[in-house]
Amino acid sequence: MDIYPMARQMLVLLALTAGLWLLHIYGPVLPTAAIAAAWLLLCVVLARALFLRARLRRRAWLGLYFHPRGSLFTLLRGGLLMALVQILLAAGLALLTITAVLRSTDPLIWTLLLAMALLLPPLQSLTQRQLQGQASSLYLQALAWQITSTLLGLLLVIALTWHAFLQMYPDFAAVTLEQAVWHMVGQQQARSPQLLTLLQVAAAGDGLRLWLAQQLLPTPGPSLWQSLGWLLVLAQEALFVWSYLLLCRGLTGSFEPLRDERASE
Repeated sequence: MDIYPMARQMLVLLALTAGLWLLHIYGPVLPTAAIAAAWLLLCVVLARALFLRARLRRRAWLGLYFHPRGSLFTLLRGGLLMALVQILLAAGLALLTITAVLRSTDPLIWTLLLAMALLLPPLQSLTQRQLQGQASSLYLQALAWQITSTLLGLLLVIALTWHAFLQMYPDFAAVTLEQAVWHMVGQQQARSPQLLTLLQVAAAGDGLRLWLAQQLLPTPGPSLWQSLGWLLVLAQEALFVWSYLLLCRGLTGSFEPLRDERASE
């Protein structure tokens, strides 16, 4: 990858991170229409990334078993049904992303996202050069992105989970479940009623998880419930990181072109 395209990708990812940060800052005071517009924008970018990702994987699978000139190849290569499935998934991930962004108050989280935006393009370029001559030219760029984003994503998930482990949490050992949930819910603020409901649902889930973890731990130390609680935290962080990486991929267009195999016959 040349310096100019790589620098352009870095600027796009920096703009993405800055946009998410602005959503974090001003989201609570935005009206419902602005929140809906932000959700729709995220949904479009996520749907594009998810659809092209699914289409590329389907094309690779079809290339192993079907002839490009066959009718089954055309039928199974992915179209409206695949797009609808990816749109539904993107809609859910967009809601998760907005919720996570608005609740990400620690500066370390934004520092890590900024570092991710700066590291992804050059590391992808380096990986792509290392794979040159080893991987199929059709899938070279997609494979380089997949390897790079997976490694950086795993590091980011580990860092966020460890950071969550070191945080201080409210003591719910001597209160009821209702009190714990309402304590977490009452801290949420937003101008948009729909956004406030979304934040309150997420906060209620946190209150339930913390209350169960503290009530079901008879003695200090590792336990099954404690492990399950941290697995939930790990899954939550992984979904957020995956959504962020999909946004990066959707904006930078880091996909090898899905050229028509029939043209090469």
